[in-house]
This record gives sequence, C-alpha cells and structure tokens, in this order.
Amino acid sequence: MLLYLKPSIARLQADRSGNVAIVSALMAIVLMLAVGAAVDIGRWLHARDQTQGAADAAVLAGGRWLQTNSMDTAGAIAAAQNFYKQEVATRLPVVNDNISFGVSSDGQSVYANGTAYIKTPFLGFAGINQLPIIAANQQPISQAQLAVGGNGGQNLEVAMMLDITGSMLDTSASGNTKIADLITSATDLVNIIVWTDQSQFTSKVAIVPFTEDIRLPDTTAINAARGANLPTSEKVSGTTY
Repeated sequence: MLLYLKPSIARLQADRSGNVAIVSALMAIVLMLAVGAAVDIGRWLHARDQTQGAADAAVLAGGRWLQTNSMDTAGAIAAAQNFYKQEVATRLPVVNDNISFGVSSDGQSVYANGTAYIKTPFLGFAGINQLPIIAANQQPISQAQLAVGGNGGQNLEVAMMLDITGSMLDTSASGNTKIADLITSATDLVNIIVWTDQSQFTSKVAIVPFTEDIRLPDTTAINAARGANLPTSEKVSGTTY
C-alpha cells in the first residue's frame, strides 16, 4: 500500500502551484492588522491633541477666574472643569478620564493632572487593549501662571496681530460681528498680562493690525511715513485717514 502511494506523495511534495495563494493569504492578514493598528494610532493621536488642547484652554479659563474673582480657588477649579467638559464634548470616546484641576499652593497658577485612555480594538490582537492619552510622566498636563504683571509675577512682552480685514466685519449668526468678538478677546488678553498693580513689573503688549491698508493716527504721522524725498507715485495716500 505504501509503495502504491509513494508516487502520489512525491508528486504532492513537488507541486508548487498553491504557494502564491498561501503567501498572499498570510500577507493579507498582516496588512489588515497593520492598517488596523494605523487606525488605532490615528484615533489615539486625535484624542490626545483634543485632550491637551482642552486642558490648556481650561487652565487659562481657571486662571482668568482667579484673576477677576478675588482669588476664588474653588470657583477657578469649577470654571476649569466646566471649560474642559465643554471642550471635550466632541472628542472621540475615551475611558477612565481622570483629568482634574487644581490651584498651586501660592495661589498663582492653575494646573491640570491626570490622563484618559482610548480603546484599541485592532491593537488588541497584539495584547494592547488601550493606550493612555497622556503619559504618566507628563504631569502636570498643563499649567497657567497667573501673576504675570502683579506682585510675584514676571515681565512679559507680547505682540498680538489682529485681523481687521473686511472679512472680520461679517455678521455672525448670533448678531455680533467678528470684529467685536476680536476686541473683546484682545482686551481680555491684555487684562491678563497687564495688571493694574505693576509696581514691580512692566509687562507690555504690542498690538499689530493685519490689514491691506496702513492706518496712521494723524496727518503728521502720515507725512512722516511718506518721507520728504519720496516721489509722489511712491507716497502712501492719506485720503482714507
């Protein structure tokens, strides 16, 4: 019987016609796992960026609360938490989000600690069921220093470029113009950086307009900008000032 089967076994051993199909099937599995892992990593990166951005905005909101509400630490923490909650409302689903906020012992900064995790269904085949959005060694996640211009602070020089082109005059759905929102935001930032009490520090804010026109305060400034020796064709027109 064995002698009868020997030629068939030899032919089977020499047959290579199915090799490509087997290798292709194995490669397809590996490629599918690699694509799945890339999807998991992409989701993790997106959730991490959203979480970090939300934490940064939240500590700034908490710091602003401290500054404008007589160092109300409880209110500052609540403001930061509420701001964070709103910022992550559209974030990809995460688990075990334990990010919390606090105020430093000197009352001069608001910080964020903690992390969250995102599930990784494809990497789960490799035993990685979830990834931390913020690594444990990255604590605090974010911190906003409050005293930039008052006692205990430091000198800062900040330049703000404000868009005042025509597109900023479009009325938004709420009825407020973009330029009004810009003024409010810029004023808020100036008030954060430059405090009323600057007996020890001299923080400064420079405001630079972003526009297609040059807007100078008066005729004297316009004439100085034109230059006495420039030909007329190169002078800045002052008809709009």
